[in-house]
Amino acid sequence: MSTALYLALAAPLMLALAAATGLRAAPLGEILDRNELVMCAQAHALPFSRQDGTLEGFQIELGRALAAELGVALRVHFMHLHREPRRKECDALMSVAVPREADADVDYRTSDPYMAYRAVLVVHRSRSAVRALTDFAPGRVAVPSGSWAHFLLTGQNVPVWVRFRTDEEIIGAVESGASEAGIVSNFGYGWYRQRHPEAAVREAVEHALDGDLGFDVAVGLMDADQALVDRVNAALERMAESRVISATLARYGIALEPPARAAGR
Repeated sequence: MSTALYLALAAPLMLALAAATGLRAAPLGEILDRNELVMCAQAHALPFSRQDGTLEGFQIELGRALAAELGVALRVHFMHLHREPRRKECDALMSVAVPREADADVDYRTSDPYMAYRAVLVVHRSRSAVRALTDFAPGRVAVPSGSWAHFLLTGQNVPVWVRFRTDEEIIGAVESGASEAGIVSNFGYGWYRQRHPEAAVREAVEHALDGDLGFDVAVGLMDADQALVDRVNAALERMAESRVISATLARYGIALEPPARAAGR
């Protein structure tokens, strides 16, 4: 499978990438000269990002911390998917999937990975131990339509249910009994549990999902020179050491998942 398709289908936090590819951006010197880092984010996608409200999302909080480490201000360009032109001025995306092919044909660069996306199998709290996805009735495992889980499991001949668009809808369907199980992101599951601590759902940790459902996450840099990549990598290292990344995620009920690889492209 091509890297472009992998990135497009990966997860909700990666969806902005399709609209951001080919954007007009700047290397380090230009960013420092204008004293501003421009980050693209979805307008209504908590826990990732939000344009209005007291919570702005962990991507924006991390982006603000990254900009501060670079010594510049952050400006967020909010994207309303499917309604805006493809070309927007944007330097970075806070969360993109790290391409798995070393020679991936992409027109952006990534930082070193700073966290990982992990797929979570969610079942009702009353369900007995899960041994395999075949334990469930055909078509009763819910996944987001167009997601990486949808693509991968369909390719493995696992019948999935794609009625639901978001992690929250899937977890709600599992709790109500409309769906026997759901596969969501660790981000969506943590966010849901924080807001609904009494929810009658659990993570089926007894069944290990296919490792290919997960991937490392990095900062996507458009039109970046090596100097910018190096500065961002150093900033992320400091943010990790000072626990800015883990503390930011924790505010949204999300536990930091360490990346599998130590460096990006």
